[in-house]
Amino acid sequence: MHGNRKICVTLSVFAIRRMSGHLSVAGEFQFTAAFIVVFSHPVPVLICRRRVFMTPFNIWPVAAVLLLSACISKPQPVPAVTTASAASATPAPTEVVHTARYTLVSLTPEDTLRYPLRQITSHNLVISKKTPVITRGDALHTWLSGTGYGLCLPVTDDMRQFMGSPLPDNQRSSGPLRISDALQLIAGSAWQMSTDEVTRTVCFQHSPQTLS
Repeated sequence: MHGNRKICVTLSVFAIRRMSGHLSVAGEFQFTAAFIVVFSHPVPVLICRRRVFMTPFNIWPVAAVLLLSACISKPQPVPAVTTASAASATPAPTEVVHTARYTLVSLTPEDTLRYPLRQITSHNLVISKKTPVITRGDALHTWLSGTGYGLCLPVTDDMRQFMGSPLPDNQRSSGPLRISDALQLIAGSAWQMSTDEVTRTVCFQHSPQTLS
């Protein structure tokens, strides 16, 4: 009888602590074991019921709630975003300088300053008495003027023929286009453009599709 009374008291204490959220993992295990012992023996159940109902605080509704809550999965805690990861996701501020009272200019160089062949421009090649025929070599030199790039020397017969071939009339006036796109347009699909950034030269080779 004394052992049953001890089980009832332990079950009541664990139930109250579990409702208040102050029960550890070991306490959860002990509470479950005491709960199983009480409900698996009829005599302790009668004693616990008699003692619980004689107290001002009725523990049976609490026990029912705890039994139902054991069947409900507890929500997993959401991992907090660390300060380091949040700081790495924040882009670095752009450095600017005042050029006028209400004007700010970014100190980050534009893409066209890093890669001159990406500039957007237009050119109009006019036929004259001095140059009655505009070749593709003339058009390539015109589009490369002012970029700091030059053409590779036509060392092969194919390159000499390519540079000396006439430019189509509909390509004499082109733009606005990126310089790299205009150069490839003038060369045509049979040629593939490549650049040497060390010597800043633009070269053309036969495309793989035309070699077969």
